[in-house]
Amino acid sequence: MLRTAHIALFLFLFFQVKAQSVKSIKDFSIVSANGIEKTIKDFDGFKALVIMVDDQDCAYSEYYIDRFENLKNEFKEEVAFIKVTPSNVNPAGQNVYRDQKGTLLKQLGAKKITEVFLIDLSQGNQIVYSGAFDDNPQISIGVDEHYLKNALNQLISESKIIKPRTRPAGCVIKKI
Repeated sequence: MLRTAHIALFLFLFFQVKAQSVKSIKDFSIVSANGIEKTIKDFDGFKALVIMVDDQDCAYSEYYIDRFENLKNEFKEEVAFIKVTPSNVNPAGQNVYRDQKGTLLKQLGAKKITEVFLIDLSQGNQIVYSGAFDDNPQISIGVDEHYLKNALNQLISESKIIKPRTRPAGCVIKKI
């Protein structure tokens, strides 16, 4: 009987930890350079949302300009793509938004510039992938593993995300 109680307690704790490990984002407010505000509701109609943390002062951001645009064009029918800068940085470029209060980046747990987050909008805004864009931040032709693209394909095909988390490359976010 004591053994059964231990097993039951273990299973209860295991599933509590498992349930807490899936993060979802709540509503947020981000603003573009020309004052256009976006919230999570603005992405209704898309299956997913990709958020890349961006900062024009970080050299790594330049390495991902083309890769970001290529993925955005490839998945434009089902996935929205945006870049978000930390609250102390003015946005530059198209589809770049400022997280003035830091609420979105805090919800995401963002730590580095160029870190990407894949949000499943059809499953309660769950963060299903976070980390690096791919395995070679500096040279696009040297990429062996396309982490974000793989996660996007798995999400769209309704498969399990094989690598839900990878180590992001880029500059450390100094202040959110």
